[in-house]
Amino acid sequence: MKKYAGKYELLRHENFAEYFKQMSPVVDDDVLALINRMEDERNSIEIKTDGGDNVLIISPAFSLKVILGQPCTQEFFPGVFVRCTSAFAGNVLTIGLCLSFQPAPEVIRDFTFTDDKLTVTYTGRKTTVVAKSIYTKI
Repeated sequence: MKKYAGKYELLRHENFAEYFKQMSPVVDDDVLALINRMEDERNSIEIKTDGGDNVLIISPAFSLKVILGQPCTQEFFPGVFVRCTSAFAGNVLTIGLCLSFQPAPEVIRDFTFTDDKLTVTYTGRKTTVVAKSIYTKI
């Protein structure tokens, strides 16, 4: 995991708005504005690790700390707590998010690393849409 630590800049999103519209329980003007802002911004994401099982993911929208292979509970957004599961195999970091403390993850994010790119694939139980965010390592 250590070789993939670093900062990544967004190149593009695929199916981002459609995914979040289906995942949101209520799609109101505020949600649509957030989706549009997130889709338009050229943000970055940073992956940090201690060389062991501790991984920290930092973006403008959220910060998430996981210990590989161990469940955890974190404040994902102010006032919104999630239960997380995580695993790392080969070049893929998989994080499952249980937003309402259901037994199975509602949101799966696969972080697929190459030497110079990061692709985050978003899937979920409430949607058939698969979204992706593609980043380049900087």
